Amino acid sequence: MRKFLSIAALLLLGQFLLTALVDECYYGQTNPDIKNDPDFNNDGIVDFLDFKMMSDNWLCQEQPGTYQTDIDLNGSVDFNDFAIFAGKWLYKKDSVAVFIDLTNYSSLQSEIERLRNDIENDLGVRVFIFADDWEDITAIKNILKENYSQNGLLGAIFIGEIPTAYFEYQNSGSMPSDWYFQDLSDTFIDTDGDGKFEREYYIAETDITMREIWTGRLKPPLGGREGVEMLRNYLERNHKYRTDGFEYPEKMLYFGSVAINQNGTAKQEYFNLINQIDDFTGLYETEADVNAVYDTSMEIQKQIYLAELAKSYEFVFVNIHGSALTQWLGGSINIYYDEIKKAKPDALFSVLASCSNGDFTQENYFAGWYLFSGNSLVVMGNTVVTMLVGADSPEFLKDYIPLGLGVTFGEMYKNDSSFLVSDMFGDPTLTMRPKPAGEVSHMIITQNKLQFSDTQRGMKETKYVSFENKGSAKLKVKFKKGCFSINGKWENLGYWDVFYYEHPETGSSFRDFEVQAGKSKFVPFVFYPREDAPDGKYSMTMLFQTNDAENPYLEIRMTGNAY
Repeated sequence: MRKFLSIAALLLLGQFLLTALVDECYYGQTNPDIKNDPDFNNDGIVDFLDFKMMSDNWLCQEQPGTYQTDIDLNGSVDFNDFAIFAGKWLYKKDSVAVFIDLTNYSSLQSEIERLRNDIENDLGVRVFIFADDWEDITAIKNILKENYSQNGLLGAIFIGEIPTAYFEYQNSGSMPSDWYFQDLSDTFIDTDGDGKFEREYYIAETDITMREIWTGRLKPPLGGREGVEMLRNYLERNHKYRTDGFEYPEKMLYFGSVAINQNGTAKQEYFNLINQIDDFTGLYETEADVNAVYDTSMEIQKQIYLAELAKSYEFVFVNIHGSALTQWLGGSINIYYDEIKKAKPDALFSVLASCSNGDFTQENYFAGWYLFSGNSLVVMGNTVVTMLVGADSPEFLKDYIPLGLGVTFGEMYKNDSSFLVSDMFGDPTLTMRPKPAGEVSHMIITQNKLQFSDTQRGMKETKYVSFENKGSAKLKVKFKKGCFSINGKWENLGYWDVFYYEHPETGSSFRDFEVQAGKSKFVPFVFYPREDAPDGKYSMTMLFQTNDAENPYLEIRMTGNAY
């Protein structure tokens, strides 16, 4: 049970502080140019742990900025700092938004309030619930932007009938995508005024179109009473999972239908890939923890697939052709949504690398039955035709490595490579694994924003970033993606490495590297506008993954002017 402290009690404690004799003063890392944050230990909430740090510094005096607990930066930890601190008592910096339609909210209010409490307890964030008869995507977007700027919004959960945006290619067909809600900094373009955004303007992800937040949908494949009961059942197992009443074995199921049936991948080659999954992702102890569907007969593949879905798995990955209502193995062999309904998938997390399985605007959409017919909690599915064909390399699994570090599904999704076409279904605030204990890495970098000088086209400028590992285990840094823009827009240059980094030992560009415990490495980052490139302002955000559970993702943001 949480303990709340009244302002009166805080004042009494303040009187105690006033009379206390202080022998030592706590020195924290501060920036003297800004007012200090009352969350001194940076755990997301202002509470007794921060109060203890303030009491340790009470009436200490030094140069402004010396003490982290000198909130007003006047050189003394005193009652003025305490008044600011008291005003932020139990304040949580981050937040999550829940949007729900009024019909479902009236039927599920107690379950939604329980979800709010669960998320707040698990993540240490505030949860805001917005219930309305939603019709306007702009109204939802404005709420998201306001909460992102004022309340540290991490993401949003859409429950029930929540509208979405559509993107189209020159009026030749459109696709639904919640990316509109995740990218809060971009201006979306609808040149013909038909209410759909022109997809050709978003042909590639840029540093401007990268997501600021994640979203997840709880949208049953059916409406009415059936849909309400599906939501109720989902919220019940969600709560049980959070309270240790619902467990999934640490096992994975992989079905590469495209590789087998369209690419003609031989059995040995297929299992060579499967046998790399445990080592590549770090999620599984041995090859025996990863099961795979394989047979030369597509009908037998189908039977094995449906039978395995009924078993309990932690992670299911399926690469298969499909539509909103089907999955297609080849020839006349299809898997229909009602067969998934009967199979009752029992996986914590499923990825459907399949065309349009995630088109939640369709009744009976495939990903919806995957999520709601059994005991699943999170599903990722594409809303349109996609480009993952075969998946004959473990590189495609890189997105899921951080799940082993206690990262939420939402944070993983926000940083994945799917860009426009993929949506998440279920509760993104859930995690697959707890944060690792014991020997761990801990990354410290000197800077994550690099401002390069004005640089003549054809010339290079280099800056260095120190990667220090203060942990007890080896630090692993993996390059994930680099998204750039020139003068605020994507340019088709025929290359994308207008900025690049070099491996600190080999000098090769865009290579993963490691830092031993207690050691540091200086990594060169280079700005290189080619001779035939345009003049203007260049910018790039490089995204890295690490094995540091406290810093699983790292963004290095670079800007420079070329002339």
